[in-house]
Order: sequence, then C-alpha cells, then structure tokens
Amino acid sequence: MPPRLRDRAVAPFVLAREPATRVPGRWTVVVDEHGEPAAVLTPSDDADAPPEVGMVLAGGETPIAAVLPALEPDDVVVLTDAGTVVGVWAGEDLVDAVMLGTPRFTTDVRLPGEVRIPEVRRRCRYADEGTTCQNVLSVPEKPEVMPECGNPHQLTAHRFVW
Repeated sequence: MPPRLRDRAVAPFVLAREPATRVPGRWTVVVDEHGEPAAVLTPSDDADAPPEVGMVLAGGETPIAAVLPALEPDDVVVLTDAGTVVGVWAGEDLVDAVMLGTPRFTTDVRLPGEVRIPEVRRRCRYADEGTTCQNVLSVPEKPEVMPECGNPHQLTAHRFVW
C-alpha cells in the first residue's frame, strides 16, 4: 500500500479566525466564517519564513504521490477529516518529499473507494496603495495562466497573484 499523508510527521498547529497572528512554535491555520481553511501562517519563531504560505488541502488517507505534483517547496499540506482540520504537514520532511519526488515503490496511487483530489488554496498577493487583495483561490493545481481575481476589496482590476 502506498504511503498516505496520515503517515507523515504532523507539525503542531492551532486554529484561528481572522484577524490571526502567528503563534510561537506552531503553524496557525486561519479559518473563515464557515470553518474552512483560508490561510496558513508560519510559526512566529521562524524569522526567515514569510508570514503566510500556500496550502494544499487533502484528507489523511490521500496517497503522498497524489499530492506531490500540487506542491511547491514552501507550501504546507493541511490534513482534513470530515471537514475538520486534523493536522499540518510542513517543514523539512515535506520539502524533502517535494524535492525528491515520489519514491520508486510508490507507483500505484489507486485506492478502493473515493479519493478526494487535493485542493490548492492560496490568497491573492496583489497589493494596491498598501492594501493586499486577500481573495482566496481554490484550484486542483497551479494554473498556467492566472485567472482574473475576484477582487473583494475593489482594488484596481487584476489577475490573481500567486
């Protein structure tokens, strides 16, 4: 059986609503008014990391090989179960997996039953006169051409900034 996300080292995390601040030693998963993850903040003691990183949402039973193509080295994976956040896969273990790719023995990502496709979720980083857009885009993979942004703060019209 191929390795699953639930088998990876899960980092300490907390859940928070907007406006959220980074917590020392823990990843902060920011949830919206519906309890859906909207952003992930890096631990505050990680001075070299950007405050917010991109995320991929996936169930713990998802094969690692199914998630790797959707990841970039600075992303994190938010593990969910029945709509609830149950873990965060981040750090060196994730970076190593992304950089090394799928192990040779993990060639079959088929599972019995339904496997949810991982979801990449990012906030728009477009900024205009000191205001950042913050529109959330959810896609199965990074688009080759960025779509027009939903622009919730009515900034200058723009394409989504990854």
